[in-house]
Amino acid sequence: MFFPFSHITKKLSECNIKRFNNPIKKVKYKKGFVFDQDGKFASFDSGLEEKYFKKLNLANIKWKRNDYLSISYLNPEDNKIHQYFPDLFVYKNEKVYLQEVKPSFEIRNPVVQAKAKAAISFCEKNGWIFEFVTEKEIKK
Repeated sequence: MFFPFSHITKKLSECNIKRFNNPIKKVKYKKGFVFDQDGKFASFDSGLEEKYFKKLNLANIKWKRNDYLSISYLNPEDNKIHQYFPDLFVYKNEKVYLQEVKPSFEIRNPVVQAKAKAAISFCEKNGWIFEFVTEKEIKK
């Protein structure tokens, strides 16, 4: 059997790798696909998102995964402008909700708060509503 990279023998631990100030967290995220209300594939990036998407389907609430909208925000960690991609749009009671699915312990993170502040401002300008959805709302 031919392995095109078999000549590479240096172990990752032997390489000179720059480490950032942020500690590397070993978090396992579940990734996959579900169908949205229109029968289209919608990716999820965590088990929490998967549960929420399925809950919306069971409740027959129209939703769509965000594939195109990005919102600029000032990252407090490096004071640079970054792009934020909210998780999904939910359409209920003739209103548009821009939602971010997050575990409740992440809500207080300064970067998450900066993204939320930018999203709230964006939504107010467009007549939408921004919401966090946590495991508490999903379990209801």
